[in-house]
Amino acid sequence: MMNNYEEVKDVYTIEVLADGLSHYIRAAVLQALKKKQKMRIPELLKVLKDQDLPVERNSIRPHLYKLMYSGIIEIIRIEGKDYVILKKDVKILVREVRNDE
Repeated sequence: MMNNYEEVKDVYTIEVLADGLSHYIRAAVLQALKKKQKMRIPELLKVLKDQDLPVERNSIRPHLYKLMYSGIIEIIRIEGKDYVILKKDVKILVREVRNDE
């Protein structure tokens, strides 16, 4: 464990998480949610459009569903409005393996 992060070793879980993170729009969604952990979809769209990312209300939903299926975010309805909530902060750590290790 590293700073309350858990190493994922189960290959199925790794596949599900990797699939959820495998698009630049979804990576940008996670970056936005790390700054503000609960956002309405229009607010999230504005943040992404401010980064010149090609997203619209109808094109963001499949990305959100993929992240939701991965267990990284949750979509909840409060007083008739949908909110996207960061459920898990995901870090990908990569290190080079040397022959002398």
